[in-house]
Amino acid sequence: MPNVKKKNEPQSDERRAAKPAEPHPETTRERVGEHAAAKKPRLTLPFSPDRSTAEQLLRFLLFVALGALTASAELLFGVRPFGLGLTAAATLPLLPAVAVGAAAFLLFTKQYVSLFALLLLLGLRAVVALFSPDEKGNRAWFAERPLYRVVAAAATALSIGVYLSARGGFRYYDLFALLLSVAAAPLSAALYLGIFEKKDKLYPYSREAGYATVILTAVFALRTVSFFGVYPAAAAAAGVAFLLVAHRGILIGSIGGALCGLCFDWRLAPAFFLCGLGFGLLEKSTRGGGVLAGSAAAALYAFFLDGTPGLSRLLPALLTAGALFLATDSAGLIEGAPAHRLAVLRKRAALQSAKADASEAGEARLREISGAFLDLSGTFYEVSSRLRRPALSDLRHLCDKAFDSVCPTCRHRDVCWGSEYNATAGTVGDISNRLHARGHVNREQLPADLTARCADLPRILAVINNGAATLAEEALHGDKTAVVAMDYAAVGRMISETLEETRQNYTPDAATGERLYDRLTRMGYTLESAAVCGREHRTVLLRGLRLPGRHINVRELRQIAERCCHFPLGDPALTPAEGASDVTFPERQRYAATTVKLTRAKGRGDRSRCGDTVATLSSERGYDYAFLCDGMGSGNAAALTSALASTFLSRLLSAGNRADTSLRMLNGFLSVRSRRESESSTTVDLLEIDRVSGEASLFKCGAAPTYLLRKGEITRFFSRTAPVGILESLDAERIRFHAEAGDVIVQVSDGFTAGEEECLWLAELLAERWDGDGENFARLAMGRAAGENGQDDLSIMITEVRPAPAPGAEEAAEAKPA
Repeated sequence: MPNVKKKNEPQSDERRAAKPAEPHPETTRERVGEHAAAKKPRLTLPFSPDRSTAEQLLRFLLFVALGALTASAELLFGVRPFGLGLTAAATLPLLPAVAVGAAAFLLFTKQYVSLFALLLLLGLRAVVALFSPDEKGNRAWFAERPLYRVVAAAATALSIGVYLSARGGFRYYDLFALLLSVAAAPLSAALYLGIFEKKDKLYPYSREAGYATVILTAVFALRTVSFFGVYPAAAAAAGVAFLLVAHRGILIGSIGGALCGLCFDWRLAPAFFLCGLGFGLLEKSTRGGGVLAGSAAAALYAFFLDGTPGLSRLLPALLTAGALFLATDSAGLIEGAPAHRLAVLRKRAALQSAKADASEAGEARLREISGAFLDLSGTFYEVSSRLRRPALSDLRHLCDKAFDSVCPTCRHRDVCWGSEYNATAGTVGDISNRLHARGHVNREQLPADLTARCADLPRILAVINNGAATLAEEALHGDKTAVVAMDYAAVGRMISETLEETRQNYTPDAATGERLYDRLTRMGYTLESAAVCGREHRTVLLRGLRLPGRHINVRELRQIAERCCHFPLGDPALTPAEGASDVTFPERQRYAATTVKLTRAKGRGDRSRCGDTVATLSSERGYDYAFLCDGMGSGNAAALTSALASTFLSRLLSAGNRADTSLRMLNGFLSVRSRRESESSTTVDLLEIDRVSGEASLFKCGAAPTYLLRKGEITRFFSRTAPVGILESLDAERIRFHAEAGDVIVQVSDGFTAGEEECLWLAELLAERWDGDGENFARLAMGRAAGENGQDDLSIMITEVRPAPAPGAEEAAEAKPA
């Protein structure tokens, strides 16, 4: 038989040295909890050849080329301001690329004065950073304010211009060059700034203006360059016209092509305008036909302008630009191309499918958890009903002790516990069983011969019933199972309610969504889907919305959706997504509530805290809440209870839970606390207002009356219920009413009623003295209540219902064009 080593057998030092211990290959152990060791970070190579590094390198090389191109662009009188402008506008990490490209071109062409100007500009920027640290004393090198960079470009151009003018003897030629350089360098720097700053940080469309300036500068710099008869500048101008028409519409595309043509040859600017116009007229039906139409229109203009030389100069560039555009379009690289649209649709469909699957899986898990909590609640209730009864053995021991305290001195002892032993023992067992089942026993339930023989039987039964009651009370105080069962039931209901509400809120109205989709497509919008969801608070969801050639106007879009859906809409949420926008319109909120709160502790000389706590909150679900908690008792204990109840309700209501479920969980929480410590209970007066529909509810748990002032008339709301935490199950009443604009709702603590059923003077004061100033009325009512009853905590809450502001806060900010 082989010698098998036991797992826990110690090993010798020689064996440990010969074969180090290794974990089982299929076993993984992980320390969890607050003492778990932190995971070590994974080591990565700083210069790994991943995709991001390749993209950064490509971007660096692109800006090197841009630096060289801008430095080569020459205006009248030999002025080259664009290299200075781009270098002045650039920031780290792209500044070295721009500077290297410009310096390389200037050094290669032996333009040493311009190279010195470039170095002077970099020196000026470094000096500005050196003498302008931030508030913490840190220096942001080459990240100055935009104004400083523009001024640095102007100062450099002025310095070099003055030097050249002095060296040339102040000729008019040099003076004009000085003025042109001083004007063009800072202007180009201001336009280039948008490339290096955050989007639209400087002014609207600053980034678009920066890229447009770079393209125009590149076309201007390459206007005389030709490769085998093809002018890259002309091909770029035609390509810009095609792209702009495809993305921004026929007007912007034609104007953009004309501007690029102006930089190439001012006489051919109309040719590129006609190129964009011809392409835009036919690109909706076929982009190939649009390219041929645009190229033919531009070529005809060049032929009529310069004849065959003009045609031979422009036509190769037009054909090259058209071929490149169609190739990238068929590959799906151009936004709006059929292949690109199909790829985007597939990507978004896959994403939506994954989200739907995740949502279904999460919903299934939550429903299982909810069912588990409800099942556990039933089990705990059953266990609790058993635990509340004393054990049968304890009851039998109680009965034996009661008989033993009397029988040893009784003259009938030999009969009961002698000749009639079996009958007497059986009677004691029956008493124990009856106590376990009913909780008490009386003389009529015992055998007649025993009741006739035993004169001390009433005293024995009194001892037994009192002892059984004591055991039952001890079991009741020691048992928390019923409270746990109530908490589990509340959690299960909370999850079920959340799932059901989510299902109702996202179940679409198919007919309305289809009608909205058709209306938007007829008005020129393109979108993937339109859905109208919700039962109480409805929502309009527009996915993949685009308006080719135009910006999405929020006001116009809202009006279209309102006419189709027949209910008002609020301010939308716009999310850019794959070249389009996802737009979500919530149903407009019609009402808004403002609440004034005022509390006062009893007695001016009492140092104890106020036992009342008042709170307000607004839920994202579209509800406003105002509630008052009055801790039972007085002093710090009552203040602690009311504060705990207020915090508990605030957290649950803010999370979107229903008010009745939140009150049930609060009742269970306070019930446990009451059993463990002293009595812990509080009244709750909770007001809930639906900001969309105006439906209002008052949840009252032992609270004082609430008063409603509407158009000069007073309505009183009251209920006779128990405070929260006294009973094991919640005792609350919900009073529903419809709130209207102008309503005033006053909630008070029982200090105002002074133990009476209602506060008549408060109703009269509200009807006669209300002037619209909630704070003034709260102080007036508090002063009157302190005079009537200054020996109790006082609290008042005044809620005014007003019309909600009209939507339009976001209308000034329009969606970016798709």
